[in-house]
Amino acid sequence: MTDLINPDIFTCNEQHNSRAVQVLTAVASSVGTAALVPFLESVCSIMNPGSARDAGYRTVRQIVMVNKDSVVPHMTPLVNIALKEIAAGSNTWSVASAARAIDSLARAAHSYGVNDNFSKAMPVIFHCMRNHFNRRWTKSAVACAQAIGSIIELTEEPDKSFYAKELMETVCRENFGSESLDEETTRVVMAVYKQCLGAKEVTGLDVMGWLNNEGCVFKSLWEGAGS
Repeated sequence: MTDLINPDIFTCNEQHNSRAVQVLTAVASSVGTAALVPFLESVCSIMNPGSARDAGYRTVRQIVMVNKDSVVPHMTPLVNIALKEIAAGSNTWSVASAARAIDSLARAAHSYGVNDNFSKAMPVIFHCMRNHFNRRWTKSAVACAQAIGSIIELTEEPDKSFYAKELMETVCRENFGSESLDEETTRVVMAVYKQCLGAKEVTGLDVMGWLNNEGCVFKSLWEGAGS
């Protein structure tokens, strides 16, 4: 089956890529995620084209959507697959797709209290997010912030509070401008803000400091809502 869909994975045709993702998800549902992990590792390690790696990360997300229980025993290899892309950080498109895959995996782990698989991922994603901001909300930076927010919900104190403060300070300290706040970015920023407020050591003073920052992204949100 994987041999048959290889051409659709390696093509730059988005429609064919999407078809390959659907087939791979069906294969995982039929024979189990474990059987597909080695194939995903191979696809996501290919340097070119980036569309092949993107198909691999999208497959992980689809498997989580269809049956999240099947990925829980395989969190470590699946997280590592996406983390390699984020650590490389060269292709913004692939980084965004990999970060979304980790976000999906973290959400799947919420009901099970699985967090050890994500502890080493946090500093890597933080580093990549900061590199990809470039004073504007790139797709890769948004996806990394989203993944960090979901992992924060899995993290125990005091690390949870530490990462929550780090994330909000990173998000709020730059004046990104309202022109970069599209619908997806706005949704992610507000979700991340809510996730960070759940940290025990995040105080009212911390929140006021974030909101009163001269370049606070929330000011752009409010100004946009009032216009």
